[in-house]
Amino acid sequence: HGKATDYGIGQIHHRTAKAYGFTKKQLLTNKVYSLRASAIVLKDFKKRYRKREKRWYLRYNTANKQKQ
Repeated sequence: HGKATDYGIGQIHHRTAKAYGFTKKQLLTNKVYSLRASAIVLKDFKKRYRKREKRWYLRYNTANKQKQ
C-alpha cells in the first residue's frame, strides 16, 4: 500500500485540500474543521456540476477520470 492521499472525515484528496487551502494537520486532528471543509467541497461540487451531471455527488470522492 502507498501513502494515504485523502485526509479527514470527508476523505478530502490532498490536491483538493491544497486547492482550497485546507491543512492536512487540521483535517486530521480537528473534527469540526474537517467536517466544515468536507461540506465546503461538497457544496462547491454541487454548484459546479449539478446542472450537467445527474449524479454530481459522485465527483466528491472518485478515482474515475471521466468524473474529474
